[in-house]
Amino acid sequence: MNAPRVERARRADLPELARLAQTVHAHSFADLLSPAALRRDIEGPLSAWHLRMQARSDLFLVARRKGVMLGLAQVGVCDTPAEDLWLPCMLSPGALELRRIYVLPTAQGQGIGTALLEAAVEVAAQAGADMLLDVWAGNTSAQRLYACAGFVFCGNRMLPPDTRAHRRGASLDLIMIRRHRDRIARPAKALD
Repeated sequence: MNAPRVERARRADLPELARLAQTVHAHSFADLLSPAALRRDIEGPLSAWHLRMQARSDLFLVARRKGVMLGLAQVGVCDTPAEDLWLPCMLSPGALELRRIYVLPTAQGQGIGTALLEAAVEVAAQAGADMLLDVWAGNTSAQRLYACAGFVFCGNRMLPPDTRAHRRGASLDLIMIRRHRDRIARPAKALD
């Protein structure tokens, strides 16, 4: 299978980007969040209007294969105070946050998340910035992906209360950081 093409999203991509985000979010959290909480997320922070407002300051990357959008990553300047994240480590000025990586359920396991993560990490490396992310404590496959890219655990954050989520143990996000000086050496590409 050929590698996905990762590129900056264009303004014209926003409606499709919103549909993708809503689809993945609903699939990922249907068993964890109440229907009301899912609806709030889809009609609020994942609406096309909200994403358009976020695109004023954040970078959206999209992964496509044969012209079909299969995943997205959102990167922005970390604007959450460290004390709200329960971080025992200091954030460097200008730290970036990987706000989300979403890959369509039918496209998972095909290297799309890895390609999006590598592109997001490259954005941070070019900016000389640390990168922070949060990941649901129960999402061990994502935690492994982030660890392979050089992210380490550095704190946690309690999620807003949702009775259904709390009953299922989904009330905690883990905070991971990748320091820009901790670059991972990559093997050189073979010459053609």
